[in-house]
Amino acid sequence: MTHPGWSEPKLLSKANVRTLRALAEVLLPLDAVEVPFGRVDLVQRVELVLEGENPFYVRLTRAALWMLEYSPPFSGAGLARFSSLGGAQRERCVLWWEGRPSWRLRSLFYLCKVTVLSHYYDDPAVAAAVGMTGPQPGM
Repeated sequence: MTHPGWSEPKLLSKANVRTLRALAEVLLPLDAVEVPFGRVDLVQRVELVLEGENPFYVRLTRAALWMLEYSPPFSGAGLARFSSLGGAQRERCVLWWEGRPSWRLRSLFYLCKVTVLSHYYDDPAVAAAVGMTGPQPGM
């Protein structure tokens, strides 16, 4: 699915982009926000940040997204990629990752999760739609 205003990814693979968007569909309260999901170019926002990052962090982000994409068989969601699962199966997979006893595995998943949440809510239109006004003076 390509939106006419979206840019082509430079640092993320097409599989990374599919995974990032699929995770966003699970994590974001898209029904409650008046900003349509398709108008926020999450991939472009992530790539702008990754362009200035250490190459190791870029590779780590790509590896974490790859790990999430191929994890459904381990979470009991079947032999399919994360991005091709239905909504309920994706949610089950996300819950499976959040419940991992290994902090190392949870940390890789949280890298994906924080990437989606921080870059989506960083968009001024989304922040305004959910009532975020930015830093308050004196805080």
